[in-house]
Amino acid sequence: MSRPYDIVVWGANGFTGRKVAKYLGVTRPAANGSSTPIRWAAAGRDAARVRAALCESGIPAGSVPEVLVADINAPHTLDEMCKKARVIIACAGPFANVGFPVAAACVRNGTHYVDITGEFPYVRTLVEKLHDAAVVAGVCVVPCCGFDSMPSDLVNWRLHRLAEAKGQRLVDVKTYFSVRGGFSRGTMDSILNIFETITKEDLHPLALVPRDQRGGIPKATSAIGVSYASLMKSWTCPFLMAGINEKVVRRSNFLMSRRAAYAEAMLGGFWTCLLVTTFVYVSGLLMIPFVRRLVTRWLPPARGGPSSEQTSKGCFTVVGFGSIAAASSAAQLSPLKATLKSDRGLEGYEGTAVMVSEAAIAIALGEFNADVAYTAGVVGATGRPSGVLTPAFTVGDALIRRLDGAGIHMSNAASL
Repeated sequence: MSRPYDIVVWGANGFTGRKVAKYLGVTRPAANGSSTPIRWAAAGRDAARVRAALCESGIPAGSVPEVLVADINAPHTLDEMCKKARVIIACAGPFANVGFPVAAACVRNGTHYVDITGEFPYVRTLVEKLHDAAVVAGVCVVPCCGFDSMPSDLVNWRLHRLAEAKGQRLVDVKTYFSVRGGFSRGTMDSILNIFETITKEDLHPLALVPRDQRGGIPKATSAIGVSYASLMKSWTCPFLMAGINEKVVRRSNFLMSRRAAYAEAMLGGFWTCLLVTTFVYVSGLLMIPFVRRLVTRWLPPARGGPSSEQTSKGCFTVVGFGSIAAASSAAQLSPLKATLKSDRGLEGYEGTAVMVSEAAIAIALGEFNADVAYTAGVVGATGRPSGVLTPAFTVGDALIRRLDGAGIHMSNAASL
């Protein structure tokens, strides 16, 4: 089937969707080293609103791409959209409410799917309901291709790849986040939606690994309070996004048959860490419907988010340490280290636009990982990975190369 577009951005009129459109239509074509021509279009349920959003994103009037009408309440429009693209970038949320019909349409029509979700109950739904069908169809369904959870996934991936290149095996990976930025209304809506849809099964550390295949996989302990990390010479505390990031990385490890523990934390001063820890535990009150309704009243307007000033100052750094399996109990091996760092101005949302776009481009161009022993149940008739996958497992090596040219840099991993 001939596909007129490499990528279609669904939900291009939302806060992050606009940033993705701007990256594909303005930033990327103007950047050095981004000369690969990409055919793309935008989609949403209201074509006029999408066109207006594209213009507001700074795309010149003469360069506005085709806008497709695709509405989850009209499944045939989703099918028509999917048939025109190699990859769909889904940017509209909360994904538990609107994401699944788009992902299912992609599988039906042999189209790859990536999104920017951080809603782990939704990701578990994708795994349970779409994985097998996607394998048969030869389709990559890759959620969590934004700030949730690509940085975690890539740092873990890089550490394992370095160890394996040396004939070694990692038994434990810990990553530490330093983040400067803000929250959008869409992110807050998604967080509130998690508390509405979460189940006991979603809380399991290996929630994204099939129940009958969890044996032997270590359950690393997540950060639960303020502590001091000697490797970082800094105080640490629970990271708000760890709930999804850790589960995604553990799925990556499962797909690669890696038996290594994984956990992450946030860096900061003692009092900042104490405040964040208190906030994390108080946020448990969001399980109460009345509290969620009250919080909703305080949220910024729909499609609102960090200001241009906040964005210009935003950035993130992720530092990972991998512990090597010792040949004997007496052996003491220095851990491996890898760092992923964004340029100034690439905070969570701007960074997400870059990450999900480059993931979609890598998949559209077939830049799948080479020399990887895939676990059973993820390789279809095409001979390449398919099913509900993770960013690093699907195109990790290509992503590291692509992101480096777009302002998100992976340091050379090395022993301490």
